[in-house]
Amino acid sequence: MNKKKIIIALIAAVIVIVGVVLGITLLGNDDSNAYLTLDTYTVTEDHYIYYCTKGFDAAYIETGIGDNTIWEQEIDGTKTEKWIKNYANEQAVRYLVVNKLFNELGLEFTREEIYAINDEVNNKWLYSGIGNVYEGFGVDQLVYNDIYTTEKRVEKLTEYFSEELSQSITEDEIEAYLVENYASVIYFAMSYTDGDSESTLEDYENYCRQVENGKSLEALVKELEASDNEFIVTSAASGNGRTDTVITGTNSGFPLDYVTALFEAENGTIIPYDDTAGNIYVLSQRTDILADDYYLEHYRSEITNILLTDRYEEKIQEETESYDVDIHRAAKSFDVEALYND
Repeated sequence: MNKKKIIIALIAAVIVIVGVVLGITLLGNDDSNAYLTLDTYTVTEDHYIYYCTKGFDAAYIETGIGDNTIWEQEIDGTKTEKWIKNYANEQAVRYLVVNKLFNELGLEFTREEIYAINDEVNNKWLYSGIGNVYEGFGVDQLVYNDIYTTEKRVEKLTEYFSEELSQSITEDEIEAYLVENYASVIYFAMSYTDGDSESTLEDYENYCRQVENGKSLEALVKELEASDNEFIVTSAASGNGRTDTVITGTNSGFPLDYVTALFEAENGTIIPYDDTAGNIYVLSQRTDILADDYYLEHYRSEITNILLTDRYEEKIQEETESYDVDIHRAAKSFDVEALYND
């Protein structure tokens, strides 16, 4: 590691520690460098560039385009550059509101938290490659420190409001979120190779006929799970004593079109599926996830935290609407495309 770079990082760390202890945002009072302001809180050019790079990353996710043709695209009916600037403005306003609210409420970090934040920032900047990336855009470690610390302030604010916001989350909301985002399913999946695809298909079709003729898929899954057939995987394999399991859009391991069909199906619907890309035959049935309290209690904490995060963002949005944030000419005229083409 370059000694000069390490020394600069150490100096930045000292400045950041002072800033965190005093509860201030760094680089926050230079009006000549102001892109957005809220009272004495300022988003500088470097802050704004950082949020534009995050906006570009978000635009890439939306479009799947990472080259210069991205500027010719539209996202939700808005030209890409304008969409990125809107994103940057939203994040910059959030930065201002979070820091102002944090200080108004008299919140602060413990000494241990301050040093932990400092270590995390230095490790990310010096050793993960982030420093080289942002320095290429003209964003220095001091600004990155400030933005990273702001996100830690978000965590503190979430904790501060958690009791108040938790009380607003109802049982109906938790149940509705569970039903909408988690699918309880009974299934078996049979893998095959090119050499045994026909024989596997015959077995699969035989199992399907058994279900068509009135045998419950649950009973069949129990039999298949007990058979110890290494080419058959069932929903009863979790080891929790249940025949069903839960699938979400992110953890299923199945193709998106299958997961989509599963979530669109009514409870009790039998869904056959041939995953030709993965060489797997699947027969499944969506069940009532609220048939008992098992999954409701199992996912209660996870769902509550998700809803709590949503509540917090709503709270910040309310605070944002109550503040008068100034967006200066420098932000309005900023050329995002030039940031990537220079």
